[in-house]
Amino acid sequence: MIESAERDSGHAERELITGAMAVVRGALAAGCNFFAGYPITPATPILLHMLQEMPKIGGIAVQGEDEISSIGMCLGAAAAGLRAMTATSGPGISLFSENLGLAIMAELPLVIIDVQRLGPATGGATSVGQGDVQFVRWGTGGGYPLIVLSPDSVESCLSLTVEAFRLAHRFRCPVVLLTDKEIILDRTTVELGDHDLEEGDQRETTAPGVDPLVPFGSEMPVRFTGSTHDPKAMITKDPEVVD
Repeated sequence: MIESAERDSGHAERELITGAMAVVRGALAAGCNFFAGYPITPATPILLHMLQEMPKIGGIAVQGEDEISSIGMCLGAAAAGLRAMTATSGPGISLFSENLGLAIMAELPLVIIDVQRLGPATGGATSVGQGDVQFVRWGTGGGYPLIVLSPDSVESCLSLTVEAFRLAHRFRCPVVLLTDKEIILDRTTVELGDHDLEEGDQRETTAPGVDPLVPFGSEMPVRFTGSTHDPKAMITKDPEVVD
């Protein structure tokens, strides 16, 4: 449970929370309404908190049968216009690789929480690690870099999760929040500010030159593709269009 306590009038609200709780608070503040994940140490607390908190806001939280299906669900949710997030650790990031490339090429906004542990492979599942930096930046075919944010405290887990959603939807791409076991499991008192994203049409938040996302279910036909394409998602190899 995410518990809060009001201080004296005039003081900001404070909470004694873990990094996992802070990530969830940030996701909810950013309007996240879809989460899919698979249990993996040390990212499981995020999954558990999302399963608990999402029904309270009418959102959807799913425990997938594995990491690949979980990120696949998130891509489908993003294509349908939902604000999607998943969480995993190093072995899961390895399994995400192909779908990360699809999210980049299909221009689907998605937030991925990587809670690092000692690797590679199973490694030290209960030991802290910080060895995923290069992989999350370049961990898919094609040489296309990802946006990666890395919190240095429980409090910054909250604010940077909000920022990750803002960037994902501004640039229509996957964004990684790269944290680690110690920060996610650490519990500290956090002073809460106003971290909510401003409400408004998602179409108004994309960066210049980035076409707004038209989700499945719209009145007009919608196309998504993993191939190089023009602004209408029609496949093309024209270098000027692809660039």
